[in-house]
Amino acid sequence: MDLFDSVGSTAAGIPDVGTHSPLAVRMRPRSLEEVAGQSHLLEAGSPLRRLVEPPVAGVSRAAPSSVVLWGPPGTGKTTLAYLVAQVSGRRFVELSAVTAGVKEVRAVIDDARRRLASDGSETVLFIDEVHRFTKTQQDALLPSVENRWVTLVAATTENPSFSVNSPLLSRSLLLTLEPLSDDDVELLVARAVTDERGLAGAVELDEDAAAHLVRLAGGDARKALTILEAAAGAALDEASQDAVVGEEGEAVPVRIDGLSLRVLVDVVMAEDIPCTVVAGHGMPRADELAILDEHGARAACIDLIAPGAGPVDGHAIAEVVDRRAEDVHSLAVVDDAAGAAADRDARVAE
Repeated sequence: MDLFDSVGSTAAGIPDVGTHSPLAVRMRPRSLEEVAGQSHLLEAGSPLRRLVEPPVAGVSRAAPSSVVLWGPPGTGKTTLAYLVAQVSGRRFVELSAVTAGVKEVRAVIDDARRRLASDGSETVLFIDEVHRFTKTQQDALLPSVENRWVTLVAATTENPSFSVNSPLLSRSLLLTLEPLSDDDVELLVARAVTDERGLAGAVELDEDAAAHLVRLAGGDARKALTILEAAAGAALDEASQDAVVGEEGEAVPVRIDGLSLRVLVDVVMAEDIPCTVVAGHGMPRADELAILDEHGARAACIDLIAPGAGPVDGHAIAEVVDRRAEDVHSLAVVDDAAGAAADRDARVAE
């Protein structure tokens, strides 16, 4: 282990995963076959697949390009970066733009150049939250990317056109990740429930609970697994007092239905459950927002119709609240629904 190999990392530089790790980390895909979603980026011959797949002995091919992965949280940016090193056999170095500076970047690049010159080993430099790098920090990457001393994999949730320097973008491929579909999230949740790395069958989710979890996730795999882990932990703690065993003495999985999941999430997440709103046609009027009063709870519409969120149908909001009002005990209350819409308009004008 040298200066640049992290404590608690594999030989390739990927952080070790233990039983103490969060469920989302333990269930991170180990191969391309386990990746859910992003099929548009993983087609045969695509730049990302070429970057991930290991080199074939005796087959000459062009060196992989550096890439910028742009997408919402929980769509697989870090997972794909880890697979690049894990599957391809390249050395992996991870830096966080939150804590690393120009000194750390240059140290990694200098070490990568030495390794490349001495034994031909390639280095993948993964920079998370690259949009947090200053212009000077991003400029420090340019020579290494242009000369391919490292293969840069940069991840960002911000639009790279505004947050990443043009010279760095011109030397990299910009790949856009999409939110996971409901089917993708459901697949990941089902795998986490049964897989030995995850909950190992300790709990069971009924159809309604799984659907509610998928709806809460909103296309974010990490969020889905975080909620699942919290709900499962609460359910297992509650069931431990009167554990049920089968005829042969084996433990019986704790069953979580839709109502139980709502209650567990409500308690575990400090009664901070976001309202999911479906984009509709046109902005809601005050009388549409007043529909929420009929259900005994008015949503925090300031957040729901924040600038940039797109048009929202007031009836869609009412349907969501109607569906959850009986089970969710804490919905933020807006004293004046019409005032919320006016506040929205004022913020848009600013």
